[in-house]
Order: sequence, then C-alpha cells, then structure tokens
Amino acid sequence: MKHEWVIYTLLQTPNRQTIKKQAEQKTINIKGRFKTNNILTLRSLLLEGAGLGVLSEFLVSEDIKQGRLIKILDDYDFGNAGVYVVYPDRMYKQTKVQLFVDFIDKFLRLE
Repeated sequence: MKHEWVIYTLLQTPNRQTIKKQAEQKTINIKGRFKTNNILTLRSLLLEGAGLGVLSEFLVSEDIKQGRLIKILDDYDFGNAGVYVVYPDRMYKQTKVQLFVDFIDKFLRLE
C-alpha cells in the first residue's frame, strides 16, 4: 500500500500492519509523516485527513455514521486489542465497580 498512514507508536510493531482475509494473511510496511502515542490524537489526525489509520470501532463508530470517516478494507481483519479493568480481589469488589465493568463491556460491544 502506498498511502500515508498515521502511525500509532505504542504498537509492538508500529511500522508494520498484519491484515487477514479469510485464510490469507499479509504483513504490510506502512509509512507516514505523523506519529503519535495517543489514540485520541490519532483519531483527530484521521478526522483532519492526515492519512490512514487503524482504530477500534467503538472510538469511531459515530464518525463513520456521520460520514466524517470512511471505513475501508472492511473485509479484512486487523486483529483485536484487549481492554482490561483492574480492581481488587472479588471478595472486595463493590457494586459500583461491577456496574462500571458491565457498562464498559456493553459499550465496547456496541450494543
């Protein structure tokens, strides 16, 4: 791909992107003038037209709905990133912590 990318530097390999389509997997080298270690800055740069980028859908679903961003390569899998909630042992877990975890789980699933 010969497009400008906005590179997210906190990835393990920020200048390479592995993509999958069915059984086929490719690793592409990416280049870009802009690099950031902040996911919200990455989103802002994409909104300003600085290049291509990969973001979790929950961060940009409204931008896609409103036509501010365009989803491309929709039939490719760019992998998954984990989201973790750290809290004390279950014995001490408060109701408000469980409610927050349930909310985040539902929000990230885009239900």
